[in-house]
Amino acid sequence: MENLDKRILAYALCDKSLAIKVVDRVPSKTLRPEYRSFLATIGECVKKYNEIPTINMMRRCEGWEDGFVEIFEQAEEIKNDESFEQVNFLLELEDLKLRYKKNTILKVGKTVFKENWNGSEFRDLQEAAKCIRKIAGELDQLEAEKTYKEGTVAETAQEAKDDYISRRENPDIARGIQTGIRELDRITNGLQPAELILIGGESGAGKSTLAMNIAINAWLGSNRIPNRGDPIREFATNGANVMYFTVEMPFHPFRRRFDACASEIQLYGLRDGTLSPSEEEKYFSCLEFQEIYPKQFHITDIPRGCTVEQIEAKYLELMYEFVPELVIVDYISLMNLSGSDDSDWLNLGKLAEMLHEFCRTYNIPCITPVQLNRPKPGSGEVLPDQHRVGRSSMLPQNCNIMLNIQTRPDEGTRSDMVINIAKMRDGETGAFTLYKRFDRMRLYNDPLDDWQPELEDDDHV
Repeated sequence: MENLDKRILAYALCDKSLAIKVVDRVPSKTLRPEYRSFLATIGECVKKYNEIPTINMMRRCEGWEDGFVEIFEQAEEIKNDESFEQVNFLLELEDLKLRYKKNTILKVGKTVFKENWNGSEFRDLQEAAKCIRKIAGELDQLEAEKTYKEGTVAETAQEAKDDYISRRENPDIARGIQTGIRELDRITNGLQPAELILIGGESGAGKSTLAMNIAINAWLGSNRIPNRGDPIREFATNGANVMYFTVEMPFHPFRRRFDACASEIQLYGLRDGTLSPSEEEKYFSCLEFQEIYPKQFHITDIPRGCTVEQIEAKYLELMYEFVPELVIVDYISLMNLSGSDDSDWLNLGKLAEMLHEFCRTYNIPCITPVQLNRPKPGSGEVLPDQHRVGRSSMLPQNCNIMLNIQTRPDEGTRSDMVINIAKMRDGETGAFTLYKRFDRMRLYNDPLDDWQPELEDDDHV
């Protein structure tokens, strides 16, 4: 349709609520390039002034360009046309998405068949498949809605009743992904879809270790790795498919940590090839289990400075191989915000906002560690709360649950790890205790008889 881009922009000039809908629901990439920055500036204007955008308001925005005057006047002219009706916004938005899909498919067809097809076979089949997966992910992403659910309480009363009755009759419906941490699972009934969980701690407190233990416990569910040679008749079905993004650590060192934790063997012996015969048996048994266990634990070594968009793109790519049920990003402070020149603290807050939006869009829980500042000398602070988050206080504002690991002066001589619940979606806070075996990268619910004081450095971040 001629002037489709301008017609979409015209809806944003009608009233404030429709302007918010346009900004929220129109993917920038579906517009022609010359109109994308105009839409972004409308969004900036609505956020800044909370009013219908006017040309004078837009002039005061950082994204202002001189060419916007002509686009604004043309959109204003369309809005004032007698045939223009606000109720047609969603219909025209669908037309915009269909146009994008058509052009995208034509583009991939050219790439795959014209440039990579010699008439009888693909020059590079792997590259062709990669291109198709990428474009499929982009099209799926286009359909991700940012309005998640709406309705009056009167309209949804019967739905709420039916939901409760179904949970009463089948408690498994209410049960989220089990973390294997007894007290946390009691309070949360498992990690629920669309939640962002932060794990806070000072350097060396064990943030990444706690995140990895939760991930492995969730992956296993109630399954236990058998002794080598023991038959496995069937697997419990309550494990979860896990996507683990390691931003801080390369793939192979992380893989060794994973194996040490899952096998409950010495990390350094695994690293140096000096495991005892009994430990080797446990290790090889764990590897054999991994080969046949149907749930997936996918590790992605992604470089520092990665973006939420890259996390999302990988998630969509893997959707064609298995359905991820839990995402770990280790960790958010090492990520970047695409194309932003804002201050560090503001960017971190926006990253948390975008990561939470990713959780809500795809209805999946995500865990990410965050750095806590050490208490100021003489401040009297004892417990790590939300205000100790390093670099940005906006991080905890965008999460559903925040767990903070205590660091005591004699932490290395203690067998217990005390975890404060700084924020909890259902209101209950407090603390619980786990027991450390950092030499195995493992955390336990109950005290261990063979615990020894930590002699390693803070490699267990």
